Amino acid sequence: MYYCYSQQSQQVMQTPKELLFDYKMYLFIGLGSLFVWFSTSQWSSGIAPYLDEQGFSMARYSFLWTINGIVIFAGQPFTSFLNRTIIKSLSSRLVASALFYAIAFVFMVFFHHYYLYFIIGMIIATIGEMLIAPTVPS
Repeated sequence: MYYCYSQQSQQVMQTPKELLFDYKMYLFIGLGSLFVWFSTSQWSSGIAPYLDEQGFSMARYSFLWTINGIVIFAGQPFTSFLNRTIIKSLSSRLVASALFYAIAFVFMVFFHHYYLYFIIGMIIATIGEMLIAPTVPS
């Protein structure tokens, strides 16, 4: 038997079979992960040609990914704080990650003519990535 807690803090027992057939949870996580994966794959494959087309050097493209690595390394205390205080459940982490990604991509769609805004968008998107990466396997 496994114990799950409802919103009213009442303990509910679920068997492994009941957990396995909780299709709503799997559908939510699967579709949410699919949308996030699709958007990030479009971002990572489309940004290099776009920057090249706009006349930016490939060094600037590389710098975006350097920022990604720095934010992943330096942003761990921030995401740990979010996970401890605000976003405690796995499903809420998926939603928070999608919101960070959405904010980043909408931001870049409107301000894509300025490189500084790509940097800001990359930072916001990386925080979204940091929230989802450990969530989906869990």
